[in-house]
Amino acid sequence: MSQRSQDGIIRILNILVVLVIGIGYFSQKGYSHEEIPPAIEEITELIEDKPHNVAELFFFRGYFYLLQNDWRESLEDLNTAEKLSQGTISGIPLLKGMAWYTGSELATNKDMKDERLHNSLFYVDTYMEEQPEHPDATKLKAKTLAGLGRYNEAVITFREIISEIKQNPGPCYYILYADWLIADNRPKEAIEILEIGINQLGPVPTLLEKAIDIEIRLQDFSSALKRASILLTLPGRKEFNLVRKADILRLDGKDKEADKLYNEALMEIEKLSPIIKDNKQTTDLIERILKSIS
Repeated sequence: MSQRSQDGIIRILNILVVLVIGIGYFSQKGYSHEEIPPAIEEITELIEDKPHNVAELFFFRGYFYLLQNDWRESLEDLNTAEKLSQGTISGIPLLKGMAWYTGSELATNKDMKDERLHNSLFYVDTYMEEQPEHPDATKLKAKTLAGLGRYNEAVITFREIISEIKQNPGPCYYILYADWLIADNRPKEAIEILEIGINQLGPVPTLLEKAIDIEIRLQDFSSALKRASILLTLPGRKEFNLVRKADILRLDGKDKEADKLYNEALMEIEKLSPIIKDNKQTTDLIERILKSIS
């Protein structure tokens, strides 16, 4: 093997430290979109030298293809890596599952989507036979089940990953969980899950907003208004949260209170700098307020 190839492999392995350590956690974290194409190009050059670890290089390139959503190219490389390694690279089934799931998100019709989701589920189940508690695999399985409309199974699977994570999961876990409960016609349970997330993580705006949406759907305006009041205490664009609370008051038939908050929102907008006040987001909000005032 040439010195250039050896040096290149060392550089690649340094870049792929997240993968090399036990194939324990597959994530795009740490890689910018600008870094991915050069990495693919360098791995391709190394593959052309046909080093002894060419199977691992196809595996790594398949991973980077997946990071930029080139799921077909990813599958091709993963299949090649599997053949050359005779199935000794343990992470291949999980990456195949991820690739098929990515493909399902890009599908143009339901039959195509379902076929790709079934393929994803097959490979993630294969991987979980050896790694039954792997967090990424468990999350992928739950998302795949949800994509197939098997929301109850997705909820049960997702409950396992939240209980296995040693630290508090991020807001996205609770929001996904709530979405699947809603899809399974269990909105009250969705509220309970979001409440757990809020208790664990604090008053995260995305969790509060999600809970408000569900409570409005349930016509539980009292609870929705309490959460809207909490939103008003948080940093951010106050005028938007004032309008949010005013909208709930309007739905609850409290028109005078709603109008008062709409006018407060207009006063907050007047305090903004000209650049912010004149941008489309703000002008759209002003138009909506003016239409909403009685």
